[in-house]
Order: sequence, then C-alpha cells, then structure tokens
Amino acid sequence: MFSQRTGRVALAARLVCLLAASGCATQDVSREPSGGSLDEQIAMPPGTLSDCDRADFDQPPKLISGGLPLYLVGRRLSGLEGSATLKFTVLSDGRIDDIQAESPESRSFRDHSVIALRTWKLEPALKDGAPVTTSCKMRFIYEVK
Repeated sequence: MFSQRTGRVALAARLVCLLAASGCATQDVSREPSGGSLDEQIAMPPGTLSDCDRADFDQPPKLISGGLPLYLVGRRLSGLEGSATLKFTVLSDGRIDDIQAESPESRSFRDHSVIALRTWKLEPALKDGAPVTTSCKMRFIYEVK
C-alpha cells in the first residue's frame, strides 16, 4: 500500500512538472503573448501551391484552409530540428490523396506533417478552365526559433 501511494505521488509530481515545462499550467492557451489567437498562428496562410507538376495544369491548386504540423513540446525543448517532404495528389475535386513521405528525417516529423496535410481544403488545379488532378510536393520544416 505504501509503495502504491508513493508511486501515485511521484506520477502526480511528474505530471505537474511536465505541465509547467510546457507552459500549459501557467498560460492561457487560447491567446499568445503577441495577442493573436492560437488558431491564427497554427493555420497555413491561403495561397497557391508552388511545387506541383506544371505539365498537368494552367492554374495550380490553391490552399483555401488548413493547419500547420504540430511541433511536439519535448522535441522543441530538446532543440531537435528537422523536416519532412511529402508527395501527394490533389484530385480534381480538391481532395488530397496518395500521401507519401519523400524524405522524412524522423517518423514523428513525417506523421505530424501527414496529419496536417489531411486537414487542408484546396481548390483543384485547372487546365483549360476544367478541374484536373495533379501531383504536388510540400516540405515542412521544424525549427526552434
């Protein structure tokens, strides 16, 4: 019984330390110090995707909305940096399909990049005014600033 209680106390102490280290226990997570909303800071800005197979279209696909990958607190605190390059297909209805990792430096960076990419909403590429399917590539960079 004594060892169970000691184990619970130790677990609770570790949880408090983890929350304090990540800022969750001391900050309002809905607002950043700069005053901008957290949603604004984790969203990809709308715009044209630039690294797509140009032979397939006259007008490239456009990002309407989507999230940035998460950069795990533990990796950020340890200073771990890297990137993940993903190849994917933008279908003629704007959905993303066939996501493949081209050069992941870590499985975690790859997985979080894929999760973010799946949140994207796109306008499809156009050829002669009609929506077409095209292949694209995106590099996600994880760095400590």
